[in-house]
Amino acid sequence: MALPLRSSIFPSSHGLTLFALVTAILTLLSATPSARAFTAADAYNLAFNFNYNFYNKSGGCYLGKTGGSFDQHDFWENAEMIEMAVDVADRTGYASDEMVVSNLVAGFDRIYGSDWTCDIAGPAQPPSSP
Repeated sequence: MALPLRSSIFPSSHGLTLFALVTAILTLLSATPSARAFTAADAYNLAFNFNYNFYNKSGGCYLGKTGGSFDQHDFWENAEMIEMAVDVADRTGYASDEMVVSNLVAGFDRIYGSDWTCDIAGPAQPPSSP
């Protein structure tokens, strides 16, 4: 004999649907593998492999692709690459990573110049006439 759906456990068909949904979600959550935490070794390996593939020590820059060329016209991208290298050097404290930063800054200055003064008030205004 089959049990009726409307019992004290499932007072209505909506209760049965909710119960089935909750059971399905809990089953999926318990079957899903947990993600591995990102480690310091992962961060170092990422930075090491990025430098290995894109850093051009003699040019003091990062290349656009392995064996590719440097795009000196992309000022902000190149500035962001320096920022990334600074973060790596801060994280590791390795002299080799600090040398990468030094080389990148020297290459950046060679291409864009080293005068970084900024007039935040805007362009110079002509003197007013008396």
